[in-house]
Amino acid sequence: ILPVRLASVLLLDSTNTVIATGRTDMDGNYSFANVPANTDVRIRIRSESVQDSGPHRWAVHVRDNTSEITRPLAERPLYEVQGALFNVGSTNQTDRDLTVRTGWSGDAYTSERAAAPLAILDSFIDGIELVRGVDDNVDFGRLDAFWSINNTYPDGDDVDDGQLVTAYYTSDPEFDGIRNPSLFLRGDAIGRFPESRINTDEFDEYVILHEWGHFFEDQLSRSDSRGGYHEIPGKVDALVAFGEGWGHAIGAIAPDDPVGCDTGHPASSGSEFDMENWNLYTDEQGFYNEMSVATFLWDLFDTGTDGTDNGSIGFGPIYETMINEQRDTPAMTTLFSFATALRQNVDPVDLAFVDSQLQRENVDTGALDIWATGQTTAPTAWHSGSPVNDLLPLFTELVPGGPTENLCVNVETSVEDSHNNPGKWRYLSFTLAAPQDIRLTIQANPVPPNLNPGPDQRDRSDPDVYLFRNGVWLNNFQDSTGFIEGLSGDADQEVLEMANLEAGTYALEFHDWRHIDFETDTDPAAQHPNYAERVCFDFTLN
Repeated sequence: ILPVRLASVLLLDSTNTVIATGRTDMDGNYSFANVPANTDVRIRIRSESVQDSGPHRWAVHVRDNTSEITRPLAERPLYEVQGALFNVGSTNQTDRDLTVRTGWSGDAYTSERAAAPLAILDSFIDGIELVRGVDDNVDFGRLDAFWSINNTYPDGDDVDDGQLVTAYYTSDPEFDGIRNPSLFLRGDAIGRFPESRINTDEFDEYVILHEWGHFFEDQLSRSDSRGGYHEIPGKVDALVAFGEGWGHAIGAIAPDDPVGCDTGHPASSGSEFDMENWNLYTDEQGFYNEMSVATFLWDLFDTGTDGTDNGSIGFGPIYETMINEQRDTPAMTTLFSFATALRQNVDPVDLAFVDSQLQRENVDTGALDIWATGQTTAPTAWHSGSPVNDLLPLFTELVPGGPTENLCVNVETSVEDSHNNPGKWRYLSFTLAAPQDIRLTIQANPVPPNLNPGPDQRDRSDPDVYLFRNGVWLNNFQDSTGFIEGLSGDADQEVLEMANLEAGTYALEFHDWRHIDFETDTDPAAQHPNYAERVCFDFTLN
């Protein structure tokens, strides 16, 4: 039996009128004062935790996304559980315990799963308490978590019907047209649809806190990860690797438990991994491996001794780096931007320890900076065992009015229809000494042959480029035709023109749209024999 921590608790009379409100403490205790004697009352617990005053503020709600679907998501009903009526009597104090049960019989769920929303809420409390331990003044903002016994894995994606692609966090304004930080969790214990998989998340603290880690990035720090497909173990784009690795790490750091569990199919089974010993099972450590990022962060935090992991810096320096330098980096958020700043935030006696953990994850520390300038160690390709081409340098610097740079993108690491594999995205930067206009031209060189003429031009390259300043996407405006600067459908070339850019440093993301176009199916090269796995482009900045 675990305490219901920091949850809203209500006192109701026999007509279900609320006569007092409060909140449980960290031990699950609650109290109400000045209740009239000999009154019939009941206790109601609500799946929310709210603190709207003082140095630490938050508002966390666990809601049913499949109930009252005509209401906006942020107004869907909270879960509540209440006890039977009892009389407070005439004494000065009456004790009343309320036990909320899981509904688990030992082999399956056989009764109401009343404890599930409160277990989800309790995991968030671990995250809040982790941060409160190192920050005397923090406002977490609002988080709505959506869970239902109907939430499952069908082919569709309709949250009103419980159709979730996976457990995920989003603050996309497509939900209700406003920016609502929202976290979706699964609860299907029976398999609602023939194609759905049984998966329950309510007691998977690691899964819940992983997604809360993305909420942390969104609210308190910054993440440039584009999300989407990733796998364990596996090689992914450096931005995705850090974002997902951060989620894994928070899933272990907040409860101080390196073993992450994910219940699956059937409901009495699941999987686990031990972050403390993860590197024993793979030789793919690197900035492109989300588990390398996770184990690096965990080993900085934990106090256990594991090979070169013979120290601890605690969560404080990690937190300070995330909410300051990582949030404001002119580069993209990767292990390099984080590690560069962290090395400046730790005590000098801890610097060698931090470097030893980076080196264990194949991060080259000799000339470490936010642009990965000194990184020479690259991952190996899926099918060849050779280093991935066209990955390093991670950032290429363009000089306004300077020489043309030739960069290539490729899909040689792709085993699924994923746009997150190393080599599919390239990153560039430039610095302006004074405000000025810029014109970036991108031209395929050599131009790939057009062996598939006609309306379906999937054998032609389609370069696209995104311009960022400290993580803010700048070329996201549309004209009356819906055109976004830098994202045209022109074959083999692209032009990005921006007027009166401020002085400072800018970052660019670049890809060939053809390499991430899902209509090319799961194996582009097989579906389109003339599909160019590797295409090179000239970049000129004027």
